[in-house]
Amino acid sequence: HTVGGIADLEFLVQFWVLANAHDSDEIAHWTDNLRILDALATNKIVDKNTAEALQHAYLTLRQESHRIMLQNQKMANVSPQLLQAMADIRSAYETAFAD
Repeated sequence: HTVGGIADLEFLVQFWVLANAHDSDEIAHWTDNLRILDALATNKIVDKNTAEALQHAYLTLRQESHRIMLQNQKMANVSPQLLQAMADIRSAYETAFAD
């Protein structure tokens, strides 16, 4: 629950689906973020590099979340990978909602 976290990524993906589903049924077919991002890239709604960066960010954040829960920890160690994942999400979010 932070800027550049999973909630931001999920919101961004759903925004793209809602804003573009009228033009492409394929992007509304899947329910998981990874396949939706693939469909968004295939339909040129999101460029392929952004989709891949967001998929990697999503997997990184999910892995870290699971690790924290399994180790019964309260806070994550901020790794370079985690910081990069969050930066990628923030960048895509800011680009999508730029004035």
